[in-house]
Amino acid sequence: MQTYSFISGPHIKVTLVSKDFSLHKVLLSHSDHFSCEIPIKLAEVISKDLYSWLIAYSQRKPTQTLNLKLTTSTPFTKRVLEEMALIPLGSFESYSGLAKRAGSQRAARAVGNICRANPFPLFIPCHRVRSADGSLGGFAYGTKMKQEILQFENAI
Repeated sequence: MQTYSFISGPHIKVTLVSKDFSLHKVLLSHSDHFSCEIPIKLAEVISKDLYSWLIAYSQRKPTQTLNLKLTTSTPFTKRVLEEMALIPLGSFESYSGLAKRAGSQRAARAVGNICRANPFPLFIPCHRVRSADGSLGGFAYGTKMKQEILQFENAI
């Protein structure tokens, strides 16, 4: 594993998981600082865009949407993930608003399930999706981590 540490950022460790020399999924865990672990074989082939994204993110600068390989089971899931990736740093969207943007106005619960199964958390910012009443809603890694990430992003 190759580890990158950043001076600022939410207190999480981002672990990239590879499969066949490509990014397969992203795991998040609590940490005392912001860092990213990348398998050596993946670090050799991963794009410079990812490193640039991490640096910009750690500095709270707007980040470009990464070109991630989305292998999903349905076209709706892909649309939700694509729309989610467009939510800007420091902003948020409701589950119902994201469902509407993805073309299915009444699919807020399905959007929540897609957020929970998001293979690339942080890079596809499911943490920026909240309940319609403004409450945090859920997060696969716990609401404490979601709140910390959003506080770092100045979204709450």
